[in-house]
Amino acid sequence: MTPTVEISALAGMPATHWGSGAEPITEVLPAREPRPRLRPGTRLGRYVVGSLLGRGGMGAVYLGHDPVLERGVALKVALDEGSDVEPRMAREARMLAQVSDPHVVQVFDVGRFDGGTFVAMEPVRGCTLGAWRRARTRRPREVLSVFAQAGRGLAAIHRAGLVHRDFKPDNVVLGHDGRARVLDFGLAVDAGTWASGSSTGDGLLDQTRLTSTGVALGTPAYMAPEQHHGGDVDPRADQFSFCLALFEALVGRRPYQGATVDELLHEKLSESAGRQRRRLPRRCRAAVLRGLRADRSERWPTMDCLLQELAAA
Repeated sequence: MTPTVEISALAGMPATHWGSGAEPITEVLPAREPRPRLRPGTRLGRYVVGSLLGRGGMGAVYLGHDPVLERGVALKVALDEGSDVEPRMAREARMLAQVSDPHVVQVFDVGRFDGGTFVAMEPVRGCTLGAWRRARTRRPREVLSVFAQAGRGLAAIHRAGLVHRDFKPDNVVLGHDGRARVLDFGLAVDAGTWASGSSTGDGLLDQTRLTSTGVALGTPAYMAPEQHHGGDVDPRADQFSFCLALFEALVGRRPYQGATVDELLHEKLSESAGRQRRRLPRRCRAAVLRGLRADRSERWPTMDCLLQELAAA
């Protein structure tokens, strides 16, 4: 049986809340007074707070209710009052609001309460794409169908002029309605410097975000080579991450197994995935490997081009 959790656009939520066992890597920042847990029945604007779903580095997410429109919502609030998380959260909401697509989680509203910020978002009941894949062996056709939905969400993000920068299986939720939705825009379009070279511990690079001065920059196991250098990124970085996650879902393991960030980068630059080409189903092999090229100019021009090729496979 596929594990079921409540997924509520958990931008900034460490994957520990959803069963990965990984902790985020962060630079130690001055301690701040955490905002206390909200009680059920608390009002945030017109919304009524329900049960707590999870807490993480960026905020806490609660089930909620909109009595005006009579619908459920997910309410995300910043954990640390006065931190830079609140403007980041509002910024992420504005980014999400630019995208209208059935495969991207929807933002309903942004508001203030007691000097804090909250975001009302679409609540989705289901499981992450990672949990779905691990639940049982999936046929290639089934994997390609679900990933095509997530890819359409990424394509919509790109058409809105955004780059996700942290696409991975745990940032896609497969709802009980059968629809995949891309979530977690905490890194979208952010600029920053990149530091690498240290190990994060066995098995952690697949879920862990690296940060600089408290600003998340990516998940090493899934991110494109150009993100390792802290340089500019464009939609082709998301394409690389998508193809890496798709390779993992089709083969059962990621093509790059380095134990440190530097080792991962070396494997990506050497394009070692190409030496494992026979592991991939023949019909989609060329499409996936092109998306994993170290030189982004050699990848597919757009996500739509990649998706068309996969659909024809």
